[in-house]
Amino acid sequence: MVRFSPPDAQPGVDDGDVLPSVHVFAVQGHPEFTATISRKIIDVRAARGIIDETTAKDGRVRAEWRDDGVDIVGRAIWAVLRT
Repeated sequence: MVRFSPPDAQPGVDDGDVLPSVHVFAVQGHPEFTATISRKIIDVRAARGIIDETTAKDGRVRAEWRDDGVDIVGRAIWAVLRT
């Protein structure tokens, strides 16, 4: 996401830059990792010995946990864009 300052914005204070301020916010999320998909990935990795059964059990439990997408991350993104 990119937010440009208004056309009448002052140049950067620290370096006298003539370009308007630009705010860039980037994240790499994986919304495609639903609980079902996460469990399948865990099962395959456990079956191949990539992760041990204790870790796999913990991962299966955590796959069901509610994520922070809308309530926390979404609000943080809006807060960044409003500044």
